[in-house]
Amino acid sequence: MIRKEREIPIRIRKIQSSLDRVIMPSEKRAILEGELKSRLAGYYGEKAIDYYLRKLPENENYILHSLRLQMKSDYFQIDTLLLTDKYALIIEVKNLAGELFFDVNSKQLIQTTADGEVKGYQNPVQQAMYQKRDLEKVFQSKAIHLPIEYLVILSKPSTILKTNSKYAIPKMIHAQYLIEEIEHLNKKYHIVIHEQKAVKKMAKMLAKLHCPETYDVLKANQFTQEDIQKGVRCTDCGHTPMQRKHGTWICPNCCKIDIHAHVKAVEDYFLLFESPLTNQKFRDFTFLDSEQTANRLLKKMDLPHSGNGRCRMYYRLN
Repeated sequence: MIRKEREIPIRIRKIQSSLDRVIMPSEKRAILEGELKSRLAGYYGEKAIDYYLRKLPENENYILHSLRLQMKSDYFQIDTLLLTDKYALIIEVKNLAGELFFDVNSKQLIQTTADGEVKGYQNPVQQAMYQKRDLEKVFQSKAIHLPIEYLVILSKPSTILKTNSKYAIPKMIHAQYLIEEIEHLNKKYHIVIHEQKAVKKMAKMLAKLHCPETYDVLKANQFTQEDIQKGVRCTDCGHTPMQRKHGTWICPNCCKIDIHAHVKAVEDYFLLFESPLTNQKFRDFTFLDSEQTANRLLKKMDLPHSGNGRCRMYYRLN
């Protein structure tokens, strides 16, 4: 049973909105596009293991995706946490293509891509081990008594894994062997520690402890509000702004008609500005003239809000 769904990371959404909206030098755009590509690859790699997790009995396993927990003044994130009545399993996912060489001496993971590019990465097994230590502290603080295991999963079946050790790399497997490894753990931990109701309660509590990531994309990249291109953006050709005519949005470039095009503009506003939206700010951002039209469109979006009349402020839905 999934107790916390996997979400598109907020950083990905904010970078995408900045690429759509911010006027920036080509060098900066290339850097952000590279970061977006890398983060999307990681996200899709995490989603790739969902196929295997769906094979697990729902009434015996509680799954929390993209769990970000606080440890004193720091945070740590777990790609997927599996809770059972016998143990907990941390699943760290790596979506790396080509050939991976695990150097046991330097404890570094070295990737060679299909085009010959060589990249070095932090030891993912050690990374998962640190996550285990942090999670143990959280468990201790919340009186959760479960042994914790961890695995590093390679999401691409075509990825070749090599090492300079005569032994297999512990705790690192391809995604297709995940269920098999979980079955081994079920045999290793054969004694039931908690009833299913207690495990369900633990999963619910951990989900409530989740701390969403905060990231100011404008500040991080030294953009200003003046760099942002306002207007409703065409979802087909990307032209900005679309024009409001006859109760809908029309793109003057490709003639696309979209009655809901302003919804994406509102999402971009929240992702970039990190502030409540008012009727005036909505009209300013979308180039709307009518206060009544703006009020009607905002109300139809059913956003969280506070205040009334011209003092009403709207907030991001998620």
